Amino acid sequence: MICVIIPYYQRTAGVLARALESVFTQDLDEQVLILIVDDASPIPAASEIANLRPPARIDIRVVSQANAGPGAARNTGLGLVPAAAQIIAFLDSDDVWQPGHLSRLRKAFDQGADLYLANWEEMSGSSILDSLLPTLAGESAASPPGGDLYRYQGVLADRHLIQPFFYLSATAIRRDSLGHVRFDAALRHAGEDFLYAFELAKARPSFWFSSAVTVLSREGVNIYRSVRWGTEASFRGLHDAIVSLRQALGTRGLAAVSLQSGGRQLQIYRTDFLLQALHCLRQGKTAPLRIALRVVLADPGVLLMLPAVSFDLLRRAVHRSAA
Repeated sequence: MICVIIPYYQRTAGVLARALESVFTQDLDEQVLILIVDDASPIPAASEIANLRPPARIDIRVVSQANAGPGAARNTGLGLVPAAAQIIAFLDSDDVWQPGHLSRLRKAFDQGADLYLANWEEMSGSSILDSLLPTLAGESAASPPGGDLYRYQGVLADRHLIQPFFYLSATAIRRDSLGHVRFDAALRHAGEDFLYAFELAKARPSFWFSSAVTVLSREGVNIYRSVRWGTEASFRGLHDAIVSLRQALGTRGLAAVSLQSGGRQLQIYRTDFLLQALHCLRQGKTAPLRIALRVVLADPGVLLMLPAVSFDLLRRAVHRSAA
């Protein structure tokens, strides 16, 4: 049995139904349990599935909870996976699977995978995994040779820190080896998927991936795309992104190159934070700054960059006035 966990919170009717239909059309002849965790969605999950007719091999279970964020919703689902389900696949309610997704996934697990990642396509038509495929393939063995399934042979935690490339709707895990790993539910605004993938990688699983695109990112409620610069939501996202990255960087045994890469990303987050905070100060926006204080408390090192960022802003202002 394969268990599919879908955290659900949408404001538009039909989004969840579209995702479920993509599960129904999979060509794998195996029992599938879909666990939908309704995170107090404005459009209830029950109304989305009322008129659906899943195949006989697919069961759907809806669990409702008070709004707690995507990480907590996935944790609820992980806690409800039955013992009969040895494979757990994630699917966001606004994404869809292409035909062949579950059959490729099953082939990887039959060959010993603990962790699987499919290739996926953003709405723009691009994929982070596409750009990484030459590097990943060079650190992997194709199985069978010439096919689209690969067994990774590098150090996954280091690779993920150098360039995060996991996408949850394309991710599946073996229950016995990785089913105990949980999301940090406190990271409601960013970083929970990055940190979850890093915790999976730390367990040194047998990691397999496919170069075939079988997952499509689609439009829906997205806490990342809808955030505007210089707002409370932006500072909340930066807080969670910094907390998750600092936690990963604190892991012992990481390679120097991955620590350097993660450190550069942390500097990017810090610079972005300071630019937004200085902008809010100039604009007299006090509400976002109250949230910004949480970032400083979580990462006091951000203040060490204040002189350099302030000087750079001053230099640019002088240059513009002289032009």
